Amino acid sequence: MDKVRGVEALSEYLKKNNCPMSKSTIYRLLRKNQIPCRRPTPNILIFDLKAIDRWLSSDYEDEPQKGLRLVEREVAR
Repeated sequence: MDKVRGVEALSEYLKKNNCPMSKSTIYRLLRKNQIPCRRPTPNILIFDLKAIDRWLSSDYEDEPQKGLRLVEREVAR
């Protein structure tokens, strides 16, 4: 699995894949637990790029025993 470390690396990856996202947006999503990532320590963020690609096509959240699971999208009305 391809992985990147840190918000800046993830932002670069997303930009190269025609889905630019600012670092501040990524941090906001992290605070809300709305983006798949691993935190081996409080200061290290690891992003699995395959999980990020799946997340971009639908919403996922962390589930400790299985990694990621699908979460229903809320439709804005």
